[in-house]
Amino acid sequence: MEYVAWIPSALGGIAAVGAAVCWAFVGTGDAYNGTLFWWGMGLSAWTVLTNIMLEVWRHQSRKSERGEASRTRSLLTDALVPIIVDMARMPSKTRRVREIALVRIVSNACASINVALPEGENLRVIVYRIEEKQPDVMQLVSMNHIGRSDKPGKLIDVPSHRGAAIFQMIRLGKSLFVGDIAVSDEPGVERKGKRYGTFISSPIIADGKAYGMLSVDSPSVGSLDENDIVIVDVFAGLLAIAFAEAEKQ
Repeated sequence: MEYVAWIPSALGGIAAVGAAVCWAFVGTGDAYNGTLFWWGMGLSAWTVLTNIMLEVWRHQSRKSERGEASRTRSLLTDALVPIIVDMARMPSKTRRVREIALVRIVSNACASINVALPEGENLRVIVYRIEEKQPDVMQLVSMNHIGRSDKPGKLIDVPSHRGAAIFQMIRLGKSLFVGDIAVSDEPGVERKGKRYGTFISSPIIADGKAYGMLSVDSPSVGSLDENDIVIVDVFAGLLAIAFAEAEKQ
């Protein structure tokens, strides 16, 4: 609707100008022009009508925005509260219990993002954890994922593997949004052989230490955009705190 909202506004402006011209030349007495009078009446009525239409549209638009904002707040509140409660209990627990809590938090985060973001039914949410593959060689391994059944692959931090670019992104603490992998020139992005067309990846990093990565992808180009990065970053930040707490000695 916002793309065509200018049309009634423009027509109303034209009608207002036309009405003013008609009233200016309608005349009085012997010079009275009935045609201009009725044109003036019609154009004035159209001006009033378009103004009413615009006000109704603006009211509905504001109402819709408030409803959508309320729905988003409700979704995020329902999603975040269980995660925050689990995190608040972690410091007093043993290392083993904290690790169990982390698994639960990761699972809740995956499910919550899948619901909170638009086009949730087509999304795949993955939480990767950094593990040591061999001395001085790190890899990203899927700790949990939800959504489409595509199994996430491992990303290895070696120069010959695309995982090296991903690890560099994590170390820099930089989130990455790719709107269409088919035309992307970002390092580490494979443009072929993937069952998704767009994705957002956010590093899980706290106090300068990297723990993993949160990634959301979709096969539908356009189903994710820059506005969704904020939601992914919020969950990645919470996960970073949970990872750091779980790994405390």
